[in-house]
Amino acid sequence: MKRRLLLIALAVLMTLVMGSLVVHADDSAKVKLTIHWSSVDGLDLMDPIVVDNIEPGTEIREAYFSNDLSWYTEIFFKDGYLDYEWNCRKPITEYSKLMDLENDEYPYNYQLTEDTDVYRPVFKYLDTLEFTVTPPGCGESTTTPGEGNDISYNDQTNRPQVSFPAGSKYHFEEGYRFTGPIWITKESIESNLQFGPYIGPFTYGQDYYFTVWIECDFGYYFSKNAAVTANNAVVEKEMNNGNYFGIYGKVTPSHKWDTGEVTTAPTTSAEGVKTYTCTGCGETYTEAIPKLNPPSDKGKDGTVFGPGASADAAEAAILALPDDKDPAGSVFNILQLKASKTTKNSIKLAWKKASGAAKYVIYANACGKGKKYQKLATVSGTSTTVKKVAGAKLKKGTYYKFLMVAVNSSGKVVSTSKTVHAATLGGKVGNPAKVTTKAKKNKVTVKVKKTFKLAAKQTGKKIKKHRAIKYETMNAKVATVSAKGVIKGVRKGTCYIYAYAQNGVAAKIKVTVK
Repeated sequence: MKRRLLLIALAVLMTLVMGSLVVHADDSAKVKLTIHWSSVDGLDLMDPIVVDNIEPGTEIREAYFSNDLSWYTEIFFKDGYLDYEWNCRKPITEYSKLMDLENDEYPYNYQLTEDTDVYRPVFKYLDTLEFTVTPPGCGESTTTPGEGNDISYNDQTNRPQVSFPAGSKYHFEEGYRFTGPIWITKESIESNLQFGPYIGPFTYGQDYYFTVWIECDFGYYFSKNAAVTANNAVVEKEMNNGNYFGIYGKVTPSHKWDTGEVTTAPTTSAEGVKTYTCTGCGETYTEAIPKLNPPSDKGKDGTVFGPGASADAAEAAILALPDDKDPAGSVFNILQLKASKTTKNSIKLAWKKASGAAKYVIYANACGKGKKYQKLATVSGTSTTVKKVAGAKLKKGTYYKFLMVAVNSSGKVVSTSKTVHAATLGGKVGNPAKVTTKAKKNKVTVKVKKTFKLAAKQTGKKIKKHRAIKYETMNAKVATVSAKGVIKGVRKGTCYIYAYAQNGVAAKIKVTVK
C-alpha cells in the first residue's frame, strides 16, 4: 500500500513539474509588437505602444483589435498631423516617395512570428496653399497640336507659368495627359469641368482661363479646409481631395513693353520724353527724362586737374598759373614725369603710360616770376626731347619748368603731373641725380599708429632749389606720409610711398603695416 501511494505521489509531482515546464515554454514562445508613429519632419509624435504576449502566427489586425488599438492607429490626428493608415517596416524618413513606402508595408494579414516594430507614417497637414501665376504678355499666343483624342496637353505652347511653395508640386493626371498648367476655355469650366484647350492670342484687358493640379510632396497632406491664395490670378473653382488641389482660375495679360525710344531729348533747361510701345497691341506710355546737368569742368576731386575734368579747362588754368607751384589736383605717382637727360641745349622728358590716356599735352616755360606756361607739344609716346620753349632755343645753365596733362579720347583729364624743374648743362646750376632715404633697401615696416621718418636727401652738384623734396602715398588708407617725410601706419596692409625731387627723380619705398 505504501509503495502504491509513493508511486502516486511521484506521478503527481512529475505532472506538476511538466506542467510548469509547458507553461514556461509557452510563455517564451510569445512575440511582442511595438507600434511607432513617425512624420516626414522626423518627429515621434507619440510614445511607442508595446503589446506583448502575442501568440505566434497572430495577424497584425488581430493584435490591433484584440488589444483595442484600432482607435490609436486609424483615427490618429494630432498637432496638424494625420495618420496615413499604413504599417511600415521603417520610419517615414527612410522613404523618398509614397510608392516606396506603400511597397514596404506590412499587410494587415501579416502574421507575427517574432518581435516586430511597426511604423505608422503620419502626414503633415498643409492648411494653406499660395501660388503665383505669371500672366502672359499681350501679343503672345498659344496653340495645341492635334485634334480630338490626339490632343496632348503636354504640347501646348506658352503654358501658364506657375510657381509653388515648398511642400507642393505639379500633379500628374494620366486621364487627361498633362503634367502642368494649361490654358482652357471658359466654357470648359462651366460645363462640368471638361478640359477644352484654349487656342489663340492673348490681348491686354481680357480674361483667360487656366487649370493646374497641385499635388502635395511626399509626407504632406492638404487640410480639408485649406485656404487657397493665387497671386496675379483669380480662383474660379477648386477641388481638394487631400492629396491634390484642382484649381481653375483666370488671369489678365499684361502689356509687353519694348525698350522705349527717346522722342524728345532732354536739355539743361527742359526734361525729355521717352515713349514705350506695347509690342502686342501698340498702346504707348511715356516717361519723363530728367534735365541734363550743366557740364562741369571739374574732375572727381573737385579740381580742373583731377580725373574727369575738362582738358580745355585744365589747359586754361595752366596757362593762367601765376607761379611755379604744383597746382592742386596734380599727382606724382601716375605719370612720374621727370627730366631723364639734359645737355647744354636740350632736356629729355620721360613719363609712365597712364591707363586710358590717348595723348599727353606738355606745357613749359623758363622758371621764374612772370614766366607763365605756354603750350609746348602734344605727343602720344612716353618721352620727348625739348629743344625750344616759348619759341626760343634752350639756353645753357638755365632752369625750365614743365607740366603735363594726360587726356583720354573724350577730351577728359586722366591725370596731371607735378611740376618738373630741370636745368640745362653748361652753367653754374645742376639737377638732382638721386634721392635716398633712411629706408633700408627702400623698405619700411611699421605698426598701426606708429611712425618712421624717411629723412630723404638728394645727391647732385650745384642744385638751385626750386622746390624741396616732396612725398606722396599711393594708399592713405594703409599709410600716410607728411610733408616732412614721416610715415604713419593706418591699418594692416602694404602700399608704396614716393620721395621725389624737383626734376622728377624719385625713390619708391615699399611700406608694410603690421
